[in-house]
Amino acid sequence: MMIETMVKDDGMLVVKMPDRYKGKTVRVSIKETDAAPSSQWEAISRILQEADQLNLPERTHEEILREIRAFRETE
Repeated sequence: MMIETMVKDDGMLVVKMPDRYKGKTVRVSIKETDAAPSSQWEAISRILQEADQLNLPERTHEEILREIRAFRETE
């Protein structure tokens, strides 16, 4: 579950949690949302580079669609 909230000027974090969490200990993970959008592109770029290293055979979208149709016909 992800909950978005604001931290007050005094550093106090106020969150309204669902009833099922009342009286329980929860873990809070902080991710700064003011990060530049370029960091998202860096992550996407890194993932694409890792995918390129898999040496998957290159196919056109027509070839992929043809294979999907052939697979559906065998079902």
